[in-house]
Amino acid sequence: TTRAKDETLSSLTHCRQRKPHIKARCIGSCWWCCCCSTQAGGVRKWSVGRELAVEEREEIYKMAGSSESEKDYGTILSVSGPVVIADRMAGACMYELVRVGHSRLVGEIIRLTKDTATIQVYEETSGLTVGDPVERTGSSLSVELGPGIMGSIFDGIQRPLATIREMTDDIFIPRGVSVPALSKTKQWEFAPEKLREGSFISGGDIFGVVYENSLLEHRMLVPPDIQGELRYVFPA
Repeated sequence: TTRAKDETLSSLTHCRQRKPHIKARCIGSCWWCCCCSTQAGGVRKWSVGRELAVEEREEIYKMAGSSESEKDYGTILSVSGPVVIADRMAGACMYELVRVGHSRLVGEIIRLTKDTATIQVYEETSGLTVGDPVERTGSSLSVELGPGIMGSIFDGIQRPLATIREMTDDIFIPRGVSVPALSKTKQWEFAPEKLREGSFISGGDIFGVVYENSLLEHRMLVPPDIQGELRYVFPA
């Protein structure tokens, strides 16, 4: 076990020099390097029950820069077209958003049976194999609303096609690509509501508007979990 651990750490260190955000994941009874999608250090699967000790796993996660827990991952049991069945998914919810495989394909849980989940994957599933990881996100599949939504073209899961085209220089959408639905850098003209300093605001209150065009205005609402006294309103 000690030798396997040393080989794994050595391999992950080498991969981390090439890709700083490399992560290590425990799949079954062996550790996988998510940089090269292969078993780290060429370490073979150990016999059942010979997994790394808890403190050794934590050392690998810490070195790889990952704070994720092993319980947030399941493994693929079978793949049939866009439908993937995964086990070790106890605690998952119906319609929860998941990331499937090493390419982190977008999927949604459509059925739960004990600790097994049936997943609808919204991307090409070629290349997925039994044992690949399935990452639980804890959130549902949703869309982002805000300024810029009317001037963009999206695919079925709200990925902006123009942004992907600029980023990849390709007419096809790469598998597993993840980009913000709306631009985080573009600036819009903001008009604050007639709120006075000292006013109490809470979730759902409108504190301003943004005009995307002559036909559409976006009303800015206080998030549902925030409330308090208004200290200062910046001028428009």
